[in-house]
Amino acid sequence: AEPRFDGVELPDWPGRSGHLQVGFVGRPYPGKGIETIAAAAADLPDVDFHVVGAAREDLAWLAAQLPANLHLHGFREHRALPAYYRRVDVAAAPYGAEVFKASGIEGASITSPLKVIEYMAAGLPIVTSDLPGVRDIAEHERSALLMPPGDEAAFVAALTALRDDVGLRARLAAAARAEFLERHDVRARAERVIANLGD
Repeated sequence: AEPRFDGVELPDWPGRSGHLQVGFVGRPYPGKGIETIAAAAADLPDVDFHVVGAAREDLAWLAAQLPANLHLHGFREHRALPAYYRRVDVAAAPYGAEVFKASGIEGASITSPLKVIEYMAAGLPIVTSDLPGVRDIAEHERSALLMPPGDEAAFVAALTALRDDVGLRARLAAAARAEFLERHDVRARAERVIANLGD
């Protein structure tokens, strides 16, 4: 569903003014991208990373020390997420080659990237992994930058390109928002379902 911009504001923001702000929203399970984000934060100290959906105690399984430019915002209700989307410059979903659910079951091949659709609705430039479910909704270098799953170097390279090219960020963001409105909002989905009823 499209994020509701209902006036929720953040009381404080730990990101540094003038630095690229990269956001990730989701649960901190192995393969969801936390490992890749932590590694990228260490490689890009001039970029601020924000994880909404995890606190430090949720990441006991993650051996890496968390860099100072990686900020954990903990769990937030869905209605609060648009306030975070307004504060970030880039949205990330760097899934690994294996993506584990809360149940512990691996499901990269069937991952439904609802967070990517929500990033598109928010009109953000996106860096995400080239998985089958992602490929169904995002096109590389048009509505997102797609990277090989779990490829930390490719993730860093994509973020560096977006950090250095404001025009690229704007083009990806506009295309992502347009793609959402055309194919993924409630009205577009309902029209597709109705059109297929006669098949």
